[in-house]
Amino acid sequence: MATTALRTTALHDAHQALGAKMVEFGGYEMPLHYPSGTVAEHLACRRDAVVFDVSHLGTVRVTGPAALATLQAALCNDLTKVRPGRAQYSQALNDDGGVLDDVIVWWVDETRFDVMPMVAGTGYTGEDGVEIAVENDDAEAVLEAVLGTGVSPAGLGARDTLRLEAALPLHGHELSASITPLEAGLSWVVGWNKAAFRGKAALEVQRAAGPVRTLRGVVAATRQPPREGSAVHVDGHVVGTVTSGNFSPVLEHGIGLCLVASDGAPAPGDAVELEVRGRTLAATCARLPFVGKRG
Repeated sequence: MATTALRTTALHDAHQALGAKMVEFGGYEMPLHYPSGTVAEHLACRRDAVVFDVSHLGTVRVTGPAALATLQAALCNDLTKVRPGRAQYSQALNDDGGVLDDVIVWWVDETRFDVMPMVAGTGYTGEDGVEIAVENDDAEAVLEAVLGTGVSPAGLGARDTLRLEAALPLHGHELSASITPLEAGLSWVVGWNKAAFRGKAALEVQRAAGPVRTLRGVVAATRQPPREGSAVHVDGHVVGTVTSGNFSPVLEHGIGLCLVASDGAPAPGDAVELEVRGRTLAATCARLPFVGKRG
């Protein structure tokens, strides 16, 4: 049976030299963690600083006098809220208002925009972050310089636990073609005052009626993490499903994000039960984010 070779980033050799455990991710061979492990990398980000390789994400460059108008029509956020030299989180929607992908738009200059999926200035960790875009030939030297300041490398494992503690959505989990930004608690990403964009009509209907689902966070009573797809019970009734779950190195408990029915949705402090691999896991509905950004 034929296999497809995985793609690699310009930092692949550097990851191996640092002892990274490499795994497949999005068609690339990427570092899951380094010898210190995911928990140590996670805590290093919360307490100090880490560096991630996100160069597998790629960039779509939109240029020309019609670039702004094209992106305004294609994406739901309003780029006129920012200005050249700034970046903005946005989403590409389908006609039903579902999220096809979430992106960051870098407004480089008046007629140039660089569109990147799930990063840029946000860090995607809940902490302050910056992205450095360099030529591939310079990537290893830049990484070496960053590591030389005492910053630790971190892999995909820590990136996921960090974004979950910060309650940041991941496409395919809290966002999808069948989940709208309103259901995911991201109404702030919608440029309601724009003339038109794909999915706007559907979102206006949903905003008027109120979304039938809403995002909630849960903290398990133990270290056991909730699992994606686990049913969420309130007073013996199934009210929703876990979309993401993992162990929180900061809270030292399992945590999860869930999509639940808006009607009767649990409030912070309410007891819930999760079905995890045939067993019942006691949990409490929690305020989001689970872990706030350092001051």
